Amino acid sequence: MNLLFVRHAIAEERDVWHQTRRSDRERPLVERGRTRWRTGVKGLQTLIPEIQLIVSSPLTRARETATILLEGYPGAHYTEQECLAPGSNWSALIKFLSQRQADEVVALVGHEPDMSGGLRYFASPQAGMPDWFKKAAVASIQFDGYPKKGTGDFKWYHTAKELRLRGGSQED
Repeated sequence: MNLLFVRHAIAEERDVWHQTRRSDRERPLVERGRTRWRTGVKGLQTLIPEIQLIVSSPLTRARETATILLEGYPGAHYTEQECLAPGSNWSALIKFLSQRQADEVVALVGHEPDMSGGLRYFASPQAGMPDWFKKAAVASIQFDGYPKKGTGDFKWYHTAKELRLRGGSQED
């Protein structure tokens, strides 16, 4: 299985959003985040031509990021799992993924510090592995079979800017 760890795209600023007294779970992407992520998805398609499953945190900003990813991979199945909400439950995710095919490419859309924590959970630290995920960044871990703690092979990490450049964007 190939797991893609995807941090959500640029969302409303936390401090500004909290002034409205609305839940952080409802904090959406900003238009700039949506636009940049669409170009980033084009770049991701140059690396990963097909995704079978997109699993998202149920928080609005992650769902919106996953929806844009699904636009680029219309053949993928989509689901939301509470285990990808902040404070990710990797054991629950492993159990969920064990019900899938072992040769699938699965995109996990979530939050920091969980995405970088997931990399450390599933793979031993390796050169190039980020300590922290930037917004709309993606990392890949390859497994021989199903994901298990500490058994993944870290393949790559690309920032949003790198993905946008691969997708044909000239902006920084």
